[in-house]
Amino acid sequence: MSFHFSSWSIKNLVPTVVTFLILGVVGISSFMALGIDDSPNIDVPIVTINVT
Repeated sequence: MSFHFSSWSIKNLVPTVVTFLILGVVGISSFMALGIDDSPNIDVPIVTINVT
């Protein structure tokens, strides 16, 4: 006997929609909590060539 997740989610629509909404809210709140800096500190690579 195997468990068919797709057929279960089609038959039981409410838990599937609630799970989707919970994951969506958690994802959006996590995205809003990210620390985004408008001007981050960037180290620009510099190449120096010395010819003697």
